[in-house]
Amino acid sequence: MNNNIKVSIDNGILSLQICNTDFILDQEQIVHIMNNTTKKWIMNDNSKYPYFNNSETNKKTTLLHFLYDNKHKYQFKNNNIYDLKVDNVIIMDIKNEYHDVICNNYNIIDCNIGHYRQDKYFNPYWKCENLNFIILCSENILFELTEEQFKKILEYEEFIDFKLTWTYLFHKNSRNIYTRYKTDKININHIIEDFNINNIKYIENNNIIDFTNDKARHVFLTTHNLEDCIKIEKKNKERMNYMDNLVKEKYNLLKIYKGHIRNIGRDAFMEKNRMWKTYDEEENKNIYLMYCEPNDFIILCKKSINKIKEFEKNNTGKITWHRHVNGYVQGSNNLYIHQVITGCHGNGQGTMDKSVDHIDRDPLNNCFDNLKIATRKEQQENTKSADGERKARSKSAKPLPDGITNDMMKKYIVYYKECYNKEKNLYREFFKIEKHPKLEKPWIGSKSNKISIIDKLTEANNQFDLLS
Repeated sequence: MNNNIKVSIDNGILSLQICNTDFILDQEQIVHIMNNTTKKWIMNDNSKYPYFNNSETNKKTTLLHFLYDNKHKYQFKNNNIYDLKVDNVIIMDIKNEYHDVICNNYNIIDCNIGHYRQDKYFNPYWKCENLNFIILCSENILFELTEEQFKKILEYEEFIDFKLTWTYLFHKNSRNIYTRYKTDKININHIIEDFNINNIKYIENNNIIDFTNDKARHVFLTTHNLEDCIKIEKKNKERMNYMDNLVKEKYNLLKIYKGHIRNIGRDAFMEKNRMWKTYDEEENKNIYLMYCEPNDFIILCKKSINKIKEFEKNNTGKITWHRHVNGYVQGSNNLYIHQVITGCHGNGQGTMDKSVDHIDRDPLNNCFDNLKIATRKEQQENTKSADGERKARSKSAKPLPDGITNDMMKKYIVYYKECYNKEKNLYREFFKIEKHPKLEKPWIGSKSNKISIIDKLTEANNQFDLLS
């Protein structure tokens, strides 16, 4: 008899001790084990059950699989994994865990439970009617392969004489399917050069969800529950479909460019600044439209877009644009889009007495040819009040900053300078529109020190025009 096995009975309960671990068994199970005295049972710290090396299959066979089989999963009614009596073990079909949801989303014609390693099965796969293969890895991640791609993996495994176990890996800004062979980590693209990471899917609560190419999508899926995920997906699709249809109705649509998604902030995981390439027959040229919150389409040209991309690359990274209450398009970096396009921004030499004018007076038209850098004198000519010259300033009014004169400020516009840090003697300048007949309360312009005082005045003067 194997000296690793001892039989005992306590209060009528039969148990078998194998490798110093007690298992509760039926009498027939004990007899079955005892009749196989040639089996040398082994147990280590990493195994739940003792096992023996099966000379026929050249694989390890655990006690659980010796008593039952290795083609199923098992649950225990009393949650005791060492109680292996027949009336305590629930036999589950391996394919049932994700089989139904995969069949509901694909036309499945065949399935395979995968390969067995380290006491469990890995990478079950399903064959579709279109001959593609769906392979499960990393708990609830699956990926799709064509028949030709699947054959390449089989050929590679035959060449190295080893069954590969595939897993999903997400790290920093990259994600893909990997495996290990000996000491090497192998990217699936090493075997399948044309593998597309967009064929990686995410399973949760009987739903299959597509990943996107950006980190934000992955962060959302791993930090939010499925209900939130479905809501955000639905809202995004509805918004984008609605805007796509609006553009199609009014313009000759040539191409759609998806916007970007951030994983932080109030509107995290929502697509921002989608663009459309259109053709203007009257002008005989391409026009680019970009959506900006809260509800505006702005006009750009190819040169403007390239200027923005160049600025993002060299400075802040991706900028999210919105229409400010003053009517101008402002970025998440506190600069206006016309400043970025023309390069006229900041407080450096030559910028304090210059600002950007929109030639057609439309702040949403930011085509490069519609933007003009104006001098102080030109700005003064363009900002006179519609009902005559502005009245003289009162003696109690704060002195105007360098580069600003009274006749540059339209009616109802007031200059302010306030201290926001007394210890460090830090001040900020801004403009208000006060006592305007169409305003219930004063309008307050930007207080950011990143925006020149000339641009702040331009902002206020344009807000006055919108009220007129």
